[in-house]
Amino acid sequence: MKKAISVIDNPDVAKILADPMRRLILNILADNMCTEMQLARRLGVSDPLVAHHMKMLKIAGLVSVTKTEAESHGILQKFYEPTAMCYIVDYDKLQPDLKRYFFAVYLERLRGILCALRYMGEFSQEVSSETIEQLAETMARAIVPVARKMSDMPLKNSREEVIVELFSKTLAVINLLGSPVSGMRYRRGVKK
Repeated sequence: MKKAISVIDNPDVAKILADPMRRLILNILADNMCTEMQLARRLGVSDPLVAHHMKMLKIAGLVSVTKTEAESHGILQKFYEPTAMCYIVDYDKLQPDLKRYFFAVYLERLRGILCALRYMGEFSQEVSSETIEQLAETMARAIVPVARKMSDMPLKNSREEVIVELFSKTLAVINLLGSPVSGMRYRRGVKK
């Protein structure tokens, strides 16, 4: 059964998630179950390349067969979907090289959040690189316990809804814990 969120604390599985093609495959499968051939067509890559990545995802337990269907000529098609709508990697269990990779992911997500808040008029303060990096690291650590609590939540309409709720709750937790980054001020309960 597909979960809303799965926390990955195995560094080997985290390494599998660090590959951009595998993350793209998981994103596609989160919205629509597909066969390997359908994925290859959608991605514009070869069937063997998709088969390689799917093998890695299957071994890691990140995808599963959810439906089989016989074609008119008798070949059995396997339809895959991810085992969770969203995967969160336990930042503190990563080796330095993977930690750097996932830190960059959190940094970009945080920049997106701050851009959206600024656009909505909820955030107007200037931020330094040091400040945003400290906040991204705080988020990378704070999101794991939030994700663990949300792992059994009912599935939402989309992967994006799950992610938005996860990051919203994480920002609220960071707010409640107090900012490790002095001087940051947000409106509407995100950070004051």
